[in-house]
Amino acid sequence: MTSEGSSVNDRSEMDIESLLGAAAFGTLTAEEASGLMAYLATSDAARAELAQLRVIAGVLPLLTDEREPSPGLRGRIEQAVRATPHTEQREAGLPLTTTSSAESETVRPLEFSTQLAPTPIEKAPGWRNYVWALAASLLIAVLAGVMLDRIFLQAADDDLEGRETIAFELTLPTPVDDLSAELTYDPDRQLFVLETENMPAAPDGQIYQVWLIDGVGPRPVGVMVDSTFALAANRDEYAAFAITVEPAPNGSPAPTTTPFFVAELAPADADA
Repeated sequence: MTSEGSSVNDRSEMDIESLLGAAAFGTLTAEEASGLMAYLATSDAARAELAQLRVIAGVLPLLTDEREPSPGLRGRIEQAVRATPHTEQREAGLPLTTTSSAESETVRPLEFSTQLAPTPIEKAPGWRNYVWALAASLLIAVLAGVMLDRIFLQAADDDLEGRETIAFELTLPTPVDDLSAELTYDPDRQLFVLETENMPAAPDGQIYQVWLIDGVGPRPVGVMVDSTFALAANRDEYAAFAITVEPAPNGSPAPTTTPFFVAELAPADADA
């Protein structure tokens, strides 16, 4: 088989995991993206997993503060680049720079081309697949525990005056007297945080899946694996935040049950 879709379908499970991880972080080549799209059209589980990985990728920037590189680090990088032999620059596809003797003491930055030739999917380095597969697995595991805790604690330490509390309707088949929940949104960070207390576990073989609903329909954005759920998204782009009960462990590409949790996402000033 020579089609891109077929080549992806014939890959191992680890290869598919690596492509899903690369897609979530936007590092696929054109051929890889085309082949993966064909595979996603045939796999509900892969579509659900990609949605989860994209949520993780969107949340990761919130975990660290931006820092300017130190002058020492910049200097070491420049020295390393300038020390690279011309033959190595040619092999790496980097443009050569020349300086006159009068300019030899002046550091001149290299001008890198922004046009990068895509690497065919069959020529991708073998180690990259294993790295992406491992990274995807680790990210999912971390999101289930430490990462969500850190996101929430960091948000709790910030000034809460700018956070908006969103009203919702919660309907469970069996009412729970001491159940409490709060959904908030931080417009500066574009971060939803849902806190629950005494939420009953999903039935055996099922899981709580979260959706953002826009004009096209429900979009899967993750599953609840803890009492706190954090989601990076722009509130203005969606009409509702909802939760349904779906098959474990990854949920469904589209809701199969009626939402038991629904929050309208109209801006607060629109209610006036």
